[in-house]
Amino acid sequence: MNAPVASDLLQSVTLPLGGQDPHAAAMADVVARLLRAGLKALDTDQEAAAQIIAKACAVLEASAVTDGIIDRTAPATVSGGLTPWQIQRIKVHVEENLGSSIAVTELASVAHLGPSHFRRAFKKSLGVSPHAFVVERRVRRAQQLMLGTDQPLSEIALQVGFADQAHLTTRFHRVVGKTPGAWRRERGCAGDRRQALNENRPSAASDRPGLVG
Repeated sequence: MNAPVASDLLQSVTLPLGGQDPHAAAMADVVARLLRAGLKALDTDQEAAAQIIAKACAVLEASAVTDGIIDRTAPATVSGGLTPWQIQRIKVHVEENLGSSIAVTELASVAHLGPSHFRRAFKKSLGVSPHAFVVERRVRRAQQLMLGTDQPLSEIALQVGFADQAHLTTRFHRVVGKTPGAWRRERGCAGDRRQALNENRPSAASDRPGLVG
């Protein structure tokens, strides 16, 4: 397998994305195909093989991060908190609407609670505010898109519900500890180099008032 062929394969095998997190079977299939391609390339193009295997590792890492978020916020009955069915409905609603604005009143309505009661119950059950939870989910979805697609950060920012790339960068850095471009480049993702200069351009991140995330 020569470098161009390996490169084309690396671009074509992407993380299956959608309204919810990838299923385990689909994730396993993606990683298996990447690893098989990496093994085939070892004899003829070690650099290409290393890139493919690195992509497989990055996909697994992103999956582990996302699963960790889900496990950490697993439904549990807490005195004064949300019920398991309320937590599940809220999670599904957030995942299905990450690309648009999500107001606290909207989430409270999903749980059939008033906004003030909802905020207190949410914090007791999940350990974070509704705002922090939605922001983190937006960041995790952005990570999946950065690994599984070649979209520029400016497009990813809008797709996961941030106002612009600067907004994504600010929130991403608070959650992950690195800028999106740096995080993406460390994982050898395609389409990231053109973001390096954009991140250094001064731009004010804007929060849309009254919205979560």
